[in-house]
Amino acid sequence: MKKVKVIIWALVVGIVVLAVFQNQSYFVSEQQFQLNLFFAKYQTPALVNGLIVFVSFVLGLLIAYFFNLTERLRTRKATKKLNATIASNQADLSALRGELAALKNNSSEAILDSQEKTD
Repeated sequence: MKKVKVIIWALVVGIVVLAVFQNQSYFVSEQQFQLNLFFAKYQTPALVNGLIVFVSFVLGLLIAYFFNLTERLRTRKATKKLNATIASNQADLSALRGELAALKNNSSEAILDSQEKTD
């Protein structure tokens, strides 16, 4: 499985490198980024398109991370609660197995005692 992951990552990296290399003229050309709101306008100085693509990618990663953060915290809390329940149930199971073993020993002793009395 580890080799498959390495192969898949190598393919993904290779495809990205190939796409960037073949579109190198686009990534090194410069453009201005404009933000027009109803009440304000903002215009950046000329930026390389590769930088705009990279910043957009990083912003997308950050947005996805923060949207997923609450779900991960909720899942972590549920996991801790379930692990505590498992530990409690295992302790109860150990106690019940001990009681069962004690009852088996007592019943076998009672059977031996009753056999001795009949002899």
